[in-house]
Amino acid sequence: IDSINEIEIPRGFTPNNQEPNNTWRIRNIQLYPDVEVRVYNARGGLVFSSVGYERAWDGTLNGQPLPVDTYYYTIDLRLQFRKKSYKGSVTILR
Repeated sequence: IDSINEIEIPRGFTPNNQEPNNTWRIRNIQLYPDVEVRVYNARGGLVFSSVGYERAWDGTLNGQPLPVDTYYYTIDLRLQFRKKSYKGSVTILR
């Protein structure tokens, strides 16, 4: 039986050093150890990428906080027998 557990992707987060929304926490993503996550700014510049999601995105690029804005993501679960991916937007709020 081929089944997947859906991930839950927040539409925004507030990286202001206060929990619980300090990072972009994607539920159930740990079930996919080879997942590829990419986040882009409005001009298409890559601001975050990872294979696996051991450390949630904290809204920074090269250690510098990114501005309040809407960013665009692609998430590829990289399943062995079928393609399952997600696209959408996430907003940084401060």
